[in-house]
Amino acid sequence: MPILSTGNSFPQCSECCGIGADPLVCAGPPAPAPRSILSRGVTLIEMMVVLAIIALIVGVSVPSTIAGLESIRLAAGARSVAAFMNIAANRAERRQQAVELSISIKENSVTMQSPESAFVKKLDLPRGIALQAVWPALEEPTDEPRRFLIQPGGVPPRIGIEIANQRGARRIVRLDPITGVTEIEQPESP
Repeated sequence: MPILSTGNSFPQCSECCGIGADPLVCAGPPAPAPRSILSRGVTLIEMMVVLAIIALIVGVSVPSTIAGLESIRLAAGARSVAAFMNIAANRAERRQQAVELSISIKENSVTMQSPESAFVKKLDLPRGIALQAVWPALEEPTDEPRRFLIQPGGVPPRIGIEIANQRGARRIVRLDPITGVTEIEQPESP
């Protein structure tokens, strides 16, 4: 047994440090040397793994998010056209004067105006939404705007406006001549 300078001899602490110390007083194994400042932090490989996971999540979620936003724009465009057609019908009834509804596929706009042109209001569709067709279809297609006259107290004309987004999804807004109310339909895919 080792003898300490005080003359006391203690059994060796074999559990942890292996030096001559009283096992009841032993503080345990010596603490490891502190890591240097340079070895703390994240390694380059760990950072690359995290960035790869983030890129994978973004790559998977972005296309569905874009499709969702385009679908929302299409629905908003259809509601705008329906509201615009309702405004034209209501204005004809309230003011007791005819309202002309002009639909231009070329300009991608819908316009309403009174006969004396004192009142003109134009609807521009949201970005990415385009007018595709106006119904009833003409026998010979033309680039000229289609014009419909809404008479006060009369039966509204049968009008259908088809709009589509860049992905090809479509909506049809119709003015029902029986009820005088607009309806939005989602046609089946071709």
